[in-house]
Amino acid sequence: GTSFMILLVFLVSGFQCVDKVDFSLTDIMNIAQLIGLDESTAMKDSAVSYEKELKLLYAIAKEYQEKMGSNMNRKPPSGEKGQPLRIDPSFTINHVEALDEKEETMTVHGTVLLKWTDPFYTWDPATYNNIQVVSRSLSDYIPSFRPWTPSVNFRTADAVDNRKAEGFEGLGTILTVTYKGEMAMQKKFSVEAPCDFDYRDFPYDSQRCMLVLTAQHSFREVWFNYDSDQEKHMVRQLRTDGNSPMVGDFILDFVHVFNAIVKNDLRPEQIKGPWKDETAVSKMEKVKMAAVVTIGFTRLNDQYIFTYSLPLVACSIVAVAALFFDTKL
Repeated sequence: GTSFMILLVFLVSGFQCVDKVDFSLTDIMNIAQLIGLDESTAMKDSAVSYEKELKLLYAIAKEYQEKMGSNMNRKPPSGEKGQPLRIDPSFTINHVEALDEKEETMTVHGTVLLKWTDPFYTWDPATYNNIQVVSRSLSDYIPSFRPWTPSVNFRTADAVDNRKAEGFEGLGTILTVTYKGEMAMQKKFSVEAPCDFDYRDFPYDSQRCMLVLTAQHSFREVWFNYDSDQEKHMVRQLRTDGNSPMVGDFILDFVHVFNAIVKNDLRPEQIKGPWKDETAVSKMEKVKMAAVVTIGFTRLNDQYIFTYSLPLVACSIVAVAALFFDTKL
């Protein structure tokens, strides 16, 4: 099963693509661990051929199509007890570029992982050469072999044309599935996200930017699960030796992760979790789910003083001195 994981690394590196994102074997092994597979389990099927893996995928696809019918690849499977499907999102922020104060944008680079369970996409490892996990580029799955995956994208700073939002198709997305129906979809991203700049307290101002991942499904079909440890996890990743990272003229000092609902192209509205009131649910047909990461920045005052204030004071002193001596003469 995982022999193809190794092959995948070489296949991906061989494609010349504008939006190519490299995934190493370590990346793939990390995904396997995140869904509960240790390294030995993920690697022990390395002798299984690509043809045997395809045979497995074909057999699963036939059963999957029979269970899902015409909704295969379009409608998400139901969650527990008929509830909307639960998806667990988690983010890793690797780097934030200097804020563009003129355009009011933040360019952020990182990785997002989505996890869910599809009860229809399962198999018995004993029947298929003890294959327990399959991991490959999402675009490498033959369409008829591919399980349902959530349609999600990042909102960009381009409010006029959200079609430019970065989606999950292409070589940069890895889809890992286990025989229990556990799914993990991981993507490395680079997104130009919008900010709301407020200069009323300049040069002691703090700014907020939002990274918004939106599901292109009805609120009745899927919902994002809130992980209370996400903020602590992200803060630990961003800080180096206990210090907040510097981003241009700012210090990144605030991270807040929450779930939200999105109506049309309006600002995300924070919510607590899945609903209980069926009357409220019936009004949510056109409402979509979003996972929002708010990142806060505080301007470095000392840098402002050295960069702007001191030169201005020095120029003022020189001007006054020149005027004084000119008067004396």
